[in-house]
Amino acid sequence: MKILTGDYLYVTQPKAIQKVLELQGENLEVRLWKSNGNAFHPKTYIFKNKEKGSLIVGSSNMSRSAYTTGVEWNLQIHRRASNESFDESIEAFIELFYADNTETMP
Repeated sequence: MKILTGDYLYVTQPKAIQKVLELQGENLEVRLWKSNGNAFHPKTYIFKNKEKGSLIVGSSNMSRSAYTTGVEWNLQIHRRASNESFDESIEAFIELFYADNTETMP
């Protein structure tokens, strides 16, 4: 599992990151996007294994209001044998994940 979060507007709560880091093992990698004041606010969730996968893009925050009373929109794309959008999204995420302005979370 790869998680990319950012420091844009400093809205990511340190306690939430700490909880994620406590789960970290050899199958979890967490990196921080250093925005330097540039907007960085993607909401994308990618689930993928050898044969199946889903890509979810939307406005949803992982917050109480998002799960209870808030209005949130998402679009889900399922991985198919030849789904260019899914594959291009994976490539774009990996580029962001390993970009020069990201750093590994301890």
